[in-house]
Amino acid sequence: MRSTTLNRPTKNSAADRCPPYFSRRYCPSFIVDISDFLKKKMDAIRAHRSQFFDPNSTEPETMLTSKTYLDEIENRSRFYGSLIGVAAVEPFFVHKR
Repeated sequence: MRSTTLNRPTKNSAADRCPPYFSRRYCPSFIVDISDFLKKKMDAIRAHRSQFFDPNSTEPETMLTSKTYLDEIENRSRFYGSLIGVAAVEPFFVHKR
């Protein structure tokens, strides 16, 4: 497993290519290569399927219950992975006071 910090830009680094928003507001502080574990991660999340999209639900839709939410999680991992040349990463944000 490899970890990369995106908040220390160097010429042509992943931070230079980082989009202006992560999680709708922030660029990640660091990312960890999870290429070998993405399938297990998604399987673990899907094990809690009752918390996500259900076409028969009459409950109000939330971010978690939107039809595309699980795809967005996987796509985010793959997108940030593409910034460092790997299949998938887990992005993290560290709030500094």
